[in-house]
Amino acid sequence: MLELKNIQAAYTKETGNNIIENIDLTIHDGEVVGIIGQNGAGKSTLAKTLIRNVPFTSGEIYFNNEALHQLNTQSAINHGIGYFPQGGRIFPNLTVQENIIFAGSLLPREDFNNSLNEIKELIPLFKEKISTKMKAGYLSGGEKHQLTLAMVLLKRPTFLVLDEPSAGLSPSNVEAIYKIFNKIREQKYLSILVIEQNISKVLDFADKLILLKERNIQEITGKSLEGINKLYFEN
Repeated sequence: MLELKNIQAAYTKETGNNIIENIDLTIHDGEVVGIIGQNGAGKSTLAKTLIRNVPFTSGEIYFNNEALHQLNTQSAINHGIGYFPQGGRIFPNLTVQENIIFAGSLLPREDFNNSLNEIKELIPLFKEKISTKMKAGYLSGGEKHQLTLAMVLLKRPTFLVLDEPSAGLSPSNVEAIYKIFNKIREQKYLSILVIEQNISKVLDFADKLILLKERNIQEITGKSLEGINKLYFEN
């Protein structure tokens, strides 16, 4: 279980510059929570705060009773937090296989091989291109997203943060990546926080939706697209 208590975060330590504030949120084991909001609302800031990549001015973060707010980014990842960054993040001058090897370089050999076998069943890209010498920079946008996801899953996180995973993708690639997310949800007992601009897609995927607006959050009940749009755009 992940708990955020009175989180306030900013990219600088100057007072009055908080991007998000007074954030209280609980995500239970196996739960999928969607965060929506307009551009600039602080969605990605919230995601980066969870992995300790953005300093927060006050508050506490607990994951399985561990105090994440006392850890750095790598320690948070080591505790089971997996982070999919907006736009994906790969090494374009390395092959698909080399990207995977780099991501799993700190894993014991047996753990690496077991994780890789699981990923091959989840993500179609690896059945086709993991053994080729193609540089990852030549992959399509959708394939780069799949590679990023594979690199995250290699460490077997128990909590997955997806920061706008459909951004920049064609409709067919959005469908492909969410098909993988649904397989992950069915086959692995993961908690997931997904931050999205694609409201209709996250509406289908999430157990509950949270609107981030004016630096704070509120839960959306009913989950009708009409009701969400009204709440989303109202002044």
